[in-house]
Amino acid sequence: MKSLLKNGLFSLILLVLIVFGIVLIVFITKQSPLNQPSVVTQIQGLNRLETIVYSVEKIVQKGDQGSVLQSFLFGDKILFIAYGQVTAGVDLSKLKPDEVTVNGKNVSIQLPAPQILST
Repeated sequence: MKSLLKNGLFSLILLVLIVFGIVLIVFITKQSPLNQPSVVTQIQGLNRLETIVYSVEKIVQKGDQGSVLQSFLFGDKILFIAYGQVTAGVDLSKLKPDEVTVNGKNVSIQLPAPQILST
């Protein structure tokens, strides 16, 4: 009787694991449609012409000097990594209508002075 109960319980557990495995395989292999529509969430007018981006990275290490034993027991060291980025260009929102001239097929534009746009 006990062996039948153990056999029945083992078979039930095995059946549950097989069904769980099949459901898991079906769930994993189910593919979502790739051609979903795109959604525009934000439009931002920048009105600028970026002409240069300058990046700088500086590593500074400071600490106590001494022997290896002194540095291990009493030494303090600090490592500072500084990173900066500057974008320069022309702010086109400052362009005035009288700064644009059209002569036949030629267009001349007098751009505003360049400036730092972001840091």
